[in-house]
Amino acid sequence: MLHANAEVVKKRIFKTFNRDDFQTDLGRVPFHAAYVFDDKDDVYWCWETLYNQVLDDHAPMRSFKRRSSAESMFTKKYHGCDSALLSLTEQWKKEIDNNKLIGLVSMDLSKAFDTLPHELIVLKLKEYGADEATTTLIKDYLSNRFQRVRLGNTLSNWQPICNGVPQGSILGPLLFNIFMNDLSYVIEKCTLSTYADDTQIFYADNQLSKIEETINNDLISADIWFARNGMKRNSSKYQAMVLGKHKGTDEPVFKCEESPLPISNTMELLGVTIDDKLNFEKHIAKICRKVSQQVAVLKRMQKMLSFETRRDLYKAFILPHFNYCSETWHFCNKKSADKLELVNKRALRFVFRDKSSPYEELCKRIGLSILREQRLAKILSTVFKILTSDAGPKSLRDLITVRCSTYNLRGTTILDLPKVKSTTFGLRSWRYAASKLWNALPDESRKIQTLTSFKNYLKTLDLTGL
Repeated sequence: MLHANAEVVKKRIFKTFNRDDFQTDLGRVPFHAAYVFDDKDDVYWCWETLYNQVLDDHAPMRSFKRRSSAESMFTKKYHGCDSALLSLTEQWKKEIDNNKLIGLVSMDLSKAFDTLPHELIVLKLKEYGADEATTTLIKDYLSNRFQRVRLGNTLSNWQPICNGVPQGSILGPLLFNIFMNDLSYVIEKCTLSTYADDTQIFYADNQLSKIEETINNDLISADIWFARNGMKRNSSKYQAMVLGKHKGTDEPVFKCEESPLPISNTMELLGVTIDDKLNFEKHIAKICRKVSQQVAVLKRMQKMLSFETRRDLYKAFILPHFNYCSETWHFCNKKSADKLELVNKRALRFVFRDKSSPYEELCKRIGLSILREQRLAKILSTVFKILTSDAGPKSLRDLITVRCSTYNLRGTTILDLPKVKSTTFGLRSWRYAASKLWNALPDESRKIQTLTSFKNYLKTLDLTGL
């Protein structure tokens, strides 16, 4: 099993590994203890920790220098949906700010996790440098699995599972990412973006004809790769979109199996509605609609709910809608941003059963700031993580640049403002706004050492003027 960063690769040493001893020790692990957690992510974390503690005793990790480009990073630590989508949209904004158009195609795979051939997974592991003991362990993990269906009191016969990786496991997504890794080798000119089974290719150029030709060539290459690797693509669910300033009547023709793909104005990526103008109006409308529906349902039973329950329901089911990928869509227009604050105010009035207090007071009573300030604090926290620790998403590190100066400035870290050409895609981009926000902070804030202390400090600031 390989884990890579910029300098070294970590590899498990199986020279003294004894499978029987490992299975015996693994059988003594109280995996059921994980169910003390309510959050499924905490449960998975507990399982992973317990499993790795046993595995570390039998197959310790060792570090060695990277030997070849094939030993690449299969999964990116601290790289979630938020940072993946933010990195993607910032690339698009930068290209559009340089007066380019972007052709985008989102590809769809049918039952992606269930179609991976086991033998091919093992072969790819060997190609990436996994030793014999590792590949044997993975092969045993995948082999001899059976499943059956229960309907009422009737059970079907057991059927062998010959393809796919177990879902709901820690190892399943990792094996899937390893399997999909060499897709990037056949995409010649387009940029490939993958997150689990969400796969997109895009290409930027000044001419639509060039975009059309390049994307169609790489779509053919991707189709060949899918066929050779036993993947089943669903061409009927392929989506295409053109981003940037262009005439709606002048559309490129992207093809899959010689059939033209319809050009859409919107596309769903990682749960966020992307529109061709990147103003996120439809996504904001979707958030407002979902929250309003939830509040309406909760109001019907509010007489049965205590304040503590209403507060917990707000934080568990309503607030996440406002926070999910909020750094990406933060740069929506003022009208959309005001709609979010209005819907949040209605939700807080339900929580406190208060129809008269000002919105800002309701936010303070629940221990939060208004939504815009929450998003600004989130942006600043991301910058802090990138600058001060390894916990920052690596995909976002290229978006900010520390200013080099021979003078002894009072602030410890000042960022360069990138050169931009437009307001919509330049000034209202994360890479520009985040740097400007960071530089506007008091000097003392940039000297804070820990993320927790930095977040607590932000709570003492008035971010409305930033």
